Amino acid sequence: MIWVIAVVIWGIILLLPKVYNGLKFILSLAVLYGIREAFYSWADHYVVITTTTAVLFFGSIIGVWVANQIQITRHNKRIDTQNLAKRAEQDREKRRAELEKIDSDM
Repeated sequence: MIWVIAVVIWGIILLLPKVYNGLKFILSLAVLYGIREAFYSWADHYVVITTTTAVLFFGSIIGVWVANQIQITRHNKRIDTQNLAKRAEQDREKRRAELEKIDSDM
């Protein structure tokens, strides 16, 4: 049952990155539940399943965070490139206006 929950939550996190903050809360509750189950059944074989599930949850959180950081970095680079292109166009227009002014003065 825990594996089903783990796979469903893991799939949701990977498929719906825009609701990451809400899922992070649900995920942390699931991890806490898994840790509680591991504590309650310490000598039982479910400890391995629960620990694996907790590692899966934390790995998913870290993976989504890294993917989010990469997306933010790419977005910022794209914005920087657009800003540089706009600034270059403004500089060209400024120089053209200055040249026209110099030309009209002669």
